Amino acid sequence: MLIRVSGPDHPGITSAIMELLSLMAAEIDDVEQVVIRRHLTLGLLTRVPADASFSSLHDLGIARGLSIEIERADATPTERALGSVVTVLARVITPTQFAAIAEAVASTGGNIDRIIRLSRYPVMSFELTVLGAPLDALRERLVSVAHQIGVDVAIQPDGLVRRSQRLVVLDVDSTLIQNEVIDLLADECGCGDAVSAITSAAMAGELDFATALTRRVELLAGLD
Repeated sequence: MLIRVSGPDHPGITSAIMELLSLMAAEIDDVEQVVIRRHLTLGLLTRVPADASFSSLHDLGIARGLSIEIERADATPTERALGSVVTVLARVITPTQFAAIAEAVASTGGNIDRIIRLSRYPVMSFELTVLGAPLDALRERLVSVAHQIGVDVAIQPDGLVRRSQRLVVLDVDSTLIQNEVIDLLADECGCGDAVSAITSAAMAGELDFATALTRRVELLAGLD
C-alpha cells in the first residue's frame, strides 16, 4: 500500500505514523520525505496484513490537520535505480534557464526523479537526480545548453562513491571570498586604486595575465 501524507509540518508526525504502522504489523519497503516552507510531503510504501485497518491513520490525519491518502501500489524493486546527479549553479537561476536544463535532460531520454536546492547565496544551486539518460549523452547535451543559457553544471554518476567524497578543490579569489587577494594586499600598501585599475584592465583583456601580475606586484614593494 502507498501512503501519502501532506500538510503542515511539526515534530512527531513521522514517529506517530511509524508507531501506528508497527501496531498494524506493517513492513516498510520505501520511505521518502521532503519539507518545503514548513509543508510536509511524506510517502511510505508498506506491506500490511490483508485484514489491516487504516482507520487509526485517518484519525491521526484529522487530529493533526494532515491529508492522508492510501492506495494499492506495486512493490519497490529491491535495487533502487541509480542514474546521474546534475548540479546546476548560477548567481540567479530563472524559470527560463531551469526549463532549458529540464528540456535538455528529456532530450537525452532522461527523467528528473528528484530536485533539491543546495544553496541560495552567494550563488543559487540545485541538485537534480536524473534517471534513464546515458551519462555521456547527458553530459554533452547539458554542457552545451549550460553554455548557451549562462549557468554552470556538473554531471556525476550517482552512488555511494559520490556521497563519500570529502575533498573540494576550488579557486579563492572571487570564489571562496568575494575579493581579489592582490587588491587586499594593495590596500595595505596604500596603492589599492592603482592595482585595481590594472586588475580591471586584465579582466577586460586589455593586458595579458603575466604583464598585469608583474605590474601589480611591483606596486606592492615594501609589503612584508
